[in-house]
Amino acid sequence: MYIIGENIHIISQSVKDALRERDAKFFQDLAVRQVEACAWAVDLNLGPRKKDWEEVFPWITKAVDAVVDVPICFDSTNLLGIEAGLKTITKRQPIINSTSAEPERLEKVPLLAKKYNAKLIALTMGKSGIPVGADERVTIALEALIPRMLEIDYPIEDLIVDP
Repeated sequence: MYIIGENIHIISQSVKDALRERDAKFFQDLAVRQVEACAWAVDLNLGPRKKDWEEVFPWITKAVDAVVDVPICFDSTNLLGIEAGLKTITKRQPIINSTSAEPERLEKVPLLAKKYNAKLIALTMGKSGIPVGADERVTIALEALIPRMLEIDYPIEDLIVDP
C-alpha cells in the first residue's frame, strides 16, 4: 500500500493563490508536513494547466523536490505538463497518477511512464467509470491494464493498480 499526500491540489484556494504568486515556500512547507505525517510520496495535482504548464510544472517540481526525499507524484490530465515536471526530477523514481483503461489514456500514459522510468498508478475504470463490482475491476486490470504494460515492456513491478 502506498500513502500519497494529496494536499497540493488545485481545488484548494490557498494552493491556487500560492501558485499564482509562485510562493515556493508555501509548497515546500506543505510537502514537508505531508512527509512528516508519513506520506510516502507527494502528489502534485495542478489540474490541466492549459496556459502556463511549461513554466509551472517544472517550477513546482523543483521547489518540492528540493525539500523532500520521497517520490513526486504527478496528477494531471496534461501529459505535456507531466513530462515537463518529469524532466526535472533529481531524486526518487517519480509516479504518474494515473492512467485508466480508456483507450486514449492507455495508449499514451504508459509510454510516458516508461520513457521517464516512472511508476504508474492504473485505475480500474473504463469509459463508463469505475465498476461497482470487484470482479469487474479485476477484469479491467487483467484484460486491459496489465496486457498493455506487457505489450510495451513496462516493468510490472512499477505498476500500481488502484482498484
